[in-house]
Amino acid sequence: MGRRWLIGYNVGGTATNVYAAGRVTRNWQGGGGLSALVGYAGTVTNGYWNSDTTGISGGLTTAQLQAGLPDGFDPAIWNIVTGQSYPYLSWQFAAGSTPVTLSGISDYSNASGTNSTNSSHSISVYADDALLGSSGIGANGYYYVLASADSLQDSAVTMMEKTTPNSSAIWSARLRDHVSGGTDDLDLNYGWLTIDAGADAEAFSQLDSLIEAAGFTDALQALRSWRLNVAASDFALDENIILDDGALALNGGSDTTFTPEAGIDVGTFQLEGGHWYEVGALSSFQAGNFQLLGGTFLRASGGAGTTDAPWQLIDVYGLQGMDGFLAGHFALANDIDASGTLGWSRITDDAYWSGFDPISDAASPFTGSLDGNGYSIRGLSIYRYDGSAVGLFGVTGAGSVIRDLGLVATVPYAAEYPEYAGYYSTYVYGTGNVGTLAGINGGLIENVQVLGIDHVYSGGVYGSSSTGGLVGLNESTGVIHNAYATTTVTSDGGYAGGLVGQNLGSIENSYATGTVDGEGRIGGLVGLNSGSISASYAAGVVAGGTDVDGEIGGLVGENRGTVANSYASGDVSGRGDIGSLVGYNNDGRVQDSYALGTASGDGIVGGLVGWNGGTVETSFYATTDANGADITAGLSEDDIARAGTPKTHAELINLSTFADAGWSIDDEGGTGLTWRIYESSTTPLLRSFLTAATVTVDGSLGSKTYDGSAASGSLGSYAASLADGSSADTGLIDGTLDYATTGANADDYTLADGTLTLGGLHSGQQGYDISYAGTASYVINKATLTYVANAASSTYGQLPTGLTGTVTGFVNGETQASATTGNLAFGTIATGQSNVGSYAIDGGGLSADNYVFVQDSSNATALTIDPAALTITANNDSKTYGQTANLSGYDIDGLVNGDSVSRVDLSSSGSAATATVGSYTISAANADGSGLSNYDITYVDGTLTVGKAGLTITANDASKTYGQTANLSYTANGLVNGDSVSSVDLSSSGSAATATVGSYTISADNADGTGLSNYDITYVDGTLTVGKAGLTITANDASKTYDGLAWSRGNGVSYSGFVNGEDASVLDGTLVYGGSAQGAVNAGRYSLTASGLSAGNYAISYVDGTLVISGQPVVEPTLPPPSAPPAYGDILASLTFARSEDLRRAEPTDTPLPYQVVASGIQLPEGI
Repeated sequence: MGRRWLIGYNVGGTATNVYAAGRVTRNWQGGGGLSALVGYAGTVTNGYWNSDTTGISGGLTTAQLQAGLPDGFDPAIWNIVTGQSYPYLSWQFAAGSTPVTLSGISDYSNASGTNSTNSSHSISVYADDALLGSSGIGANGYYYVLASADSLQDSAVTMMEKTTPNSSAIWSARLRDHVSGGTDDLDLNYGWLTIDAGADAEAFSQLDSLIEAAGFTDALQALRSWRLNVAASDFALDENIILDDGALALNGGSDTTFTPEAGIDVGTFQLEGGHWYEVGALSSFQAGNFQLLGGTFLRASGGAGTTDAPWQLIDVYGLQGMDGFLAGHFALANDIDASGTLGWSRITDDAYWSGFDPISDAASPFTGSLDGNGYSIRGLSIYRYDGSAVGLFGVTGAGSVIRDLGLVATVPYAAEYPEYAGYYSTYVYGTGNVGTLAGINGGLIENVQVLGIDHVYSGGVYGSSSTGGLVGLNESTGVIHNAYATTTVTSDGGYAGGLVGQNLGSIENSYATGTVDGEGRIGGLVGLNSGSISASYAAGVVAGGTDVDGEIGGLVGENRGTVANSYASGDVSGRGDIGSLVGYNNDGRVQDSYALGTASGDGIVGGLVGWNGGTVETSFYATTDANGADITAGLSEDDIARAGTPKTHAELINLSTFADAGWSIDDEGGTGLTWRIYESSTTPLLRSFLTAATVTVDGSLGSKTYDGSAASGSLGSYAASLADGSSADTGLIDGTLDYATTGANADDYTLADGTLTLGGLHSGQQGYDISYAGTASYVINKATLTYVANAASSTYGQLPTGLTGTVTGFVNGETQASATTGNLAFGTIATGQSNVGSYAIDGGGLSADNYVFVQDSSNATALTIDPAALTITANNDSKTYGQTANLSGYDIDGLVNGDSVSRVDLSSSGSAATATVGSYTISAANADGSGLSNYDITYVDGTLTVGKAGLTITANDASKTYGQTANLSYTANGLVNGDSVSSVDLSSSGSAATATVGSYTISADNADGTGLSNYDITYVDGTLTVGKAGLTITANDASKTYDGLAWSRGNGVSYSGFVNGEDASVLDGTLVYGGSAQGAVNAGRYSLTASGLSAGNYAISYVDGTLVISGQPVVEPTLPPPSAPPAYGDILASLTFARSEDLRRAEPTDTPLPYQVVASGIQLPEGI
C-alpha cells in the first residue's frame, strides 16, 4: 500500500474525529504515534489508529477500536457493530439496518520475513458470486469487510487474497457455505484453499458444487493445498484427491468420521480433527509428508483391534495412526516401507520435528500390542532435536507387547554404494531415552530386530542419555527377549548400549553387533545395567571418549545387576574403567561369561572387568587372539582389574575349559544346554541364537580292514535341513564334514548307536546348532589270520593223529599271544572211517576280536589217507560131475570200518558142468562191495575139486498076476551131460509064472553105457509083487414051482480064471449059498448067492444066480437100503432062536444061538 496514512502531508491543516486501521510502511523515522494518521505536520483532534494492523505502536488494539465509538465520535454521524466492526458512517447503510462484518487473519509472509503479511495484497470477499467488498491486509494479517445485512442470506462466502483487487492471481482463499451473518474467523492460509463445509455436506463430491456455485472454479482449484473443515458426523471422501505438489488438511469435529472411498495422493496430509476410519478394503493413499495434528487415524486392512483380531497394518500411515489407539492391538500384514518418513516434517511454535512421530509418550504410554508377524518396518526416520522418549514408540507401558518385528536400516545412496542397494536408512535422533523401537519400555519385547549397517550412511541412533539400538530405557517391568540390534549407537553422555541404554528390567537371549560410540557409561549391549542380563552377547566395537572418564565395557558399561551366560567379542577402548566384558562391576554379579576382545585405553583396563567391585564367578577372558598373538598388552596391573580367569584362545575353544567350570555346555547338537561349542573351532556359542539344523548322512561311508587304528575321513558334500524341512544355508556352515569311528577294533560302526561320529562342521553365533542324523555306517572288517597245516599222512582205517601247523597274518605288531585267545590246534574231519584220498587239516581253537580265521589253501590236501591192505582168498570148492560150479566162497582179510565185499569174480576151468572129475584152480578177481576203493587188494587162488556124480539105478517096482512072467525095468537117476545107461542086469525070484502071490526083490547091477566112469553108481532094488489071479465063481440059476416050501440050498456053481492048469482043488473053505432065495416060499424071483471058498493065489469074486419060484405072482422083493446089512446084522446079533430040527416048527430054547452076518448073507452057527 506504500505509505498508507490517513493524511500524507498536513501543512497547517486540522483533522478531527478520525481513525486509521491500514498497514503503514515508511522509509524514515519520525512522527511518533501520530505517524499512523498524519504523514507530516498539522493538527489532529480525536484521532485514533489500530496498532495491531498499522504496525505503529501507541494506538488502540483491534478489540479496543471495535469495542464502541471512540471518544469524540458523534453517534449521529458514526455507528458501530459493537465487538465486530470499526466505526462506520451511518449514511453508508440504510437507516435501521445493521451491517455485517467479515474478517479474519491472512498468514502470508513476505520474502524477507520481517512482516507477517504482504503490504500490497488485498482481500476480496464474495457472497455467492457477487463482490461484497475488498480489504487491505493489516500488519498482523487482519482483514475486514463491512457489508449490508441483506447481502448475506445463507450464502456461500468466498474470501480470496490477491495481489490487487483486480488481479487474477490468488494467494489463498476460503469458501464457507451457509453464511447469514457476520463472522470474524475467516482466516486465510497462504497457498491454501480452506473450505468450511456445512453440516449438510457429507461427501467431498458435494464441495465441487459449492465451488461451482461460487463461480471461481478455476481460480480456486489453482490452489494446490486444501483444508476441509467438516461439520457433518460422517464425511465420505468419495472422489480422488490428487495434490501431489500440495497438501490436504482434514479438520472435523470430535464426532466426525472421515470415510475414504477414493484415492489420496498429496504432497502433505494433515489430520487436524475428526476420525479417519478405514478398515477392510483400503483405498490408495500417498503422502510425501504425513502429519496427525489432531483426531485419530485408523487405516487397517482388517481386524477389530482386539488381541484375537488385531488391526492389520499395511503401510506407514496406518502405523503412525497407532498413536490414536494406545490400548489397541495391531499386527503387520506385510513389510512396511517407512523410508518416506525421511521427508516428513512439522514446524511448531516450540520445535522443529521431522520424520515419524513417536507413538505414545510418558503421559500416555502404549499399553496395547503390535505383532509384526515376522515382517519389517524399513527405513524409519525420527528426528527430535530436543525430544525425550524417542523411537517408533515413545513409551510402552506395563502390559504392552511388541513381538516378531523387524526394524530395518539401509543406505539410500545405492548408486555410490551398490553393495547397499535396496536398503533404507533408519535414523533415530533425540535427547534422552532414545531407541529405535522404544524410547522407554515397560512391557514385553520379544523377537524384535533392529537391522542397521555399521556405516556412515546407514543412519543409527543418537542421543544424550539412555540411548540404545533397540530401547533407550528398559524399566523394571520391561522384558526384552530374543531381540537384537545391529545399528550404530552414538551418545554424548549418559548411558549408551548397542541394544539398551539403561536396563532396569530383564534382557535375555538378545544381542547387539553395532558400534557404540560416546561418553559416559557405554557398553556393547547395555550402558548401565541394574537389572538382569542372561544368554546375551555383544559383538560390536565399543569406543569411549578420550576427554571424560567413563565406564566402558564390551557388554556392559556399568553393572549393578546380574550378568550370566553372556559374552562380548568386540574391542573396547576409551578412558576410565575399561573391560572387555564390563567396565565397572559396581556391586554386580558376573557368572559363566567370557570376553574375547582387546581392551585398551587410559585408566583401569581389565581383561574381563575394568574395575571390579562385585562378584565374578567362573568367567574367562582371552589372552591371545585366534592366531595366538598376545592381546594383554593394554591391561592394567591393578588387582581390581584382575577379575575373571585368563585363557588363551586355544583354551577358549576347548570344551573342558567350560565344562570343568560347571557351565551348561556341550559339543553336541540339539541338547538344549545353554551353550554350544564346536570343539577346536569356536568359542562357546549361545544356543538360543542358533537354528537347529540336521546334517543327514545315510548309507555306508566305506570300510577298511583292521589295522589297529580307528577309521576317519571326510565327505565331499552333504545336505543340511531345518526343523520345518527346508534346506539350511550351507553358506553359514564352515569346515569339512568328517567322520570317525569311536574305536579301532573290527566292528560295524553306526551313527545311530554312537559308535560312528560325524563332525568337522561348525557355525557362527548366528548360524546353526548342528546335529547329525541318518543311517550312516562304517565297517572295520576283521583282518585275516591264516592257519597253515603241516603235511601228514595216515592209513585207511586208522585215526589220523599228531597233526600240527602255524598261524600267519598278524598286523600292527600283534602276535598270537597278544591278539588271540584259546589254544591252537589242528584237526581234520578225516577219521579211521574216511576213504582213501586227500583231506584238509584245519587249524582252530583260537578266537580274536579283530581277526577272522581262514585256512591256507594247502590245508585242503594236507592230509593223505593211504589204502589199507586187503587179501581176498578164493575158497577151495568142490562139485559133483555134471554140476556147474557155484564159486562164491572166498576169505577176506583186512576189511575195516564195516566195509564189505559183496562180490568177487571167481573163475575156474572146472566150473563147467562138463568138466570131468579132477582138481582145478579157482582164480579170484574184481572184488566188489562197499569201501573197497580204500584197499590195495591181493587175490589168492583156491582149488576146485570135481567129484563123481551120484548115479542111482533103481530097479523099478513091478507087479504081475499069478501065473504071468514078470517084465522087469529100471530107472537111472543122476545122469548128466548126455551120459546114458544102455543096459542094467535085473533079476528077481518072482519073475517066473509059477511064483506064488507075494513080494519079491528085483536086483539091479552091472550097468553099462556112456560116461559112466564119472559116476558113483548106486543100485537100488525094486519090488516085484505077484498078485492073485482073478477067479470068478458064479452061482447057477435055479427054479421051481411054488410048493409052499421054503428054499434052503443052491444049484451049484461054475469057475472061471484058473491058471497054471489048476482047478477047484486048490480052493479052501466050504461053499455056502445065501441070498433071498434062502427061505423063499412064495412064487417070485430070488437072489441066489455063493460064498465060503478061498485060495492063496486067487482073488475070488462071486456072481449071484437067480431062484425063480413060479406059480405064484411074482413079488419083487424090496431090497434093504445099502445100510441095512449092518443094521440088520446088529438086529440079528441081538436075536435068539431055538434050535429045531424043523425050522418051521421050531420052538424057542433057553440057549441062544446067534447068527453071523456075512457078505453073502447069513451064516448059521455050526450045527444048524
